[in-house]
Amino acid sequence: MLKRTQEVSGTSLQGYTHPTTRAQITAVLGEPVVYEGGDKVTIQWGVILGSTVATVYDWKRYKAGTPANDEVMAYNIGGNDQNAVLLVDTLIKLSQKLAI
Repeated sequence: MLKRTQEVSGTSLQGYTHPTTRAQITAVLGEPVVYEGGDKVTIQWGVILGSTVATVYDWKRYKAGTPANDEVMAYNIGGNDQNAVLLVDTLIKLSQKLAI
């Protein structure tokens, strides 16, 4: 079962999402943690499935601020290994197929 979490310390960059929107990620992973005035990260999601921990986050947007709901961009995927990228990609692709 997919569990949402904010406890994602120790993860590191593993890859990137295909260009998508904040709204799409929120539909899949739930509401994000938003860091108003964040330094390098302004928005982040965290999930655990089995032993796989995955984070999805923006990185170094500085003056651009938190992404708008409809802004298309590639988000960073963090985790302990490449399974994090596989998990996030699969969840997003499944949600897009179900929306058709």
